[in-house]
Amino acid sequence: MAVRITTISDFNLDNLNGLLENQDPNITGGVSSTQFGQVQSLLVDPEAPCWKAGTDCAVVWTGPEAVSPSFRDVLRGVDISHDRVLSEVRQYAGMLRLAAERVPLVLIPTWTPTRSTRGYGLLEMRPGIGITNLLMRMNLELAESLADIPHAYLLDSQAWI
Repeated sequence: MAVRITTISDFNLDNLNGLLENQDPNITGGVSSTQFGQVQSLLVDPEAPCWKAGTDCAVVWTGPEAVSPSFRDVLRGVDISHDRVLSEVRQYAGMLRLAAERVPLVLIPTWTPTRSTRGYGLLEMRPGIGITNLLMRMNLELAESLADIPHAYLLDSQAWI
């Protein structure tokens, strides 16, 4: 069976695309990627070429700071309400819902901290303060927001890092 995969990301996924094409003989339909950095506009546009070409599976992999400008501010040390960040995650989940209407399978790798993320030491897991705590809450918010879509799956990317 030919499976066509489209990868959508805010960073370069050429390595993942190559791995998918070269490791699984069932993916004979090919792997295509969109121009990185266009995630949100592609998710909401039903006329985007990636949907018109037909795809069986969309892998939508983003960094948390690309989805939430407020999270980007948190990383810079700006005092931002964590509830505001979670609201932006819910907005992003709404965009993923639109994409899920166009494709039979949506895979979303979870967000992980980068090595350059400077945290708050002992306060890292403290609600309302720690970046690690906030990132975990963001992933949980995304999972809960998409839980009723049977063909949308969050993938634990921490195991890959």
